[in-house]
Amino acid sequence: MSASRHVHYGAQMTENLRIYTKALYGFDHVVRMVPASAWSNQSPCEGWTARDVLGHVIAVQGYVESLARGVEPTLNPYGTPGDLAGSDPLRAWSVALESVLAALDAPGVLDHTVQTFRAEETVDNFLAWNVVDTLAHTWDLARAGRVADQLDDDLVAHATEQATPVIAAMRQPPFFSADVVVASDPSPATQFLALLGRRTD
Repeated sequence: MSASRHVHYGAQMTENLRIYTKALYGFDHVVRMVPASAWSNQSPCEGWTARDVLGHVIAVQGYVESLARGVEPTLNPYGTPGDLAGSDPLRAWSVALESVLAALDAPGVLDHTVQTFRAEETVDNFLAWNVVDTLAHTWDLARAGRVADQLDDDLVAHATEQATPVIAAMRQPPFFSADVVVASDPSPATQFLALLGRRTD
């Protein structure tokens, strides 16, 4: 299956939409590298396989889409997320990716004020936050699939800036574990992942 690319015409390309889209396509790149035999591999997320990680990200983008369309979300990111990836994970992801980008393409949608699980905020503001989840799970999926797990520097900087002020309040299920102590002079990516409770060694 060839990679599909949704071109934005209706929505204004804000900085948040730009970096959110970049994070989605970084995740997309990893999804396409994961071998078919690896979807049942354990991921760095306790109790989740590679398929579960993918299903979770599909559900979260479904949540973003519901915010954009002004409807109630129907997908559960924490129940049995592997079911959402199904027997053809790449196809399931491709459909979800195209669907959320199409929803965000509507004129004015980024300025809509919505009630998220965090607060009342604009869709555009929530996109900035969602990069944290997408980037972390890009690394999780790469580790589970045993493919290259390097993270984009710009995405790491953005996600770290988003996560740092709120992470202490989110150190509880189903969000983040306690931070991890890392060796001296860690890379920005290692610092970001440690902040979210992930060990890179």
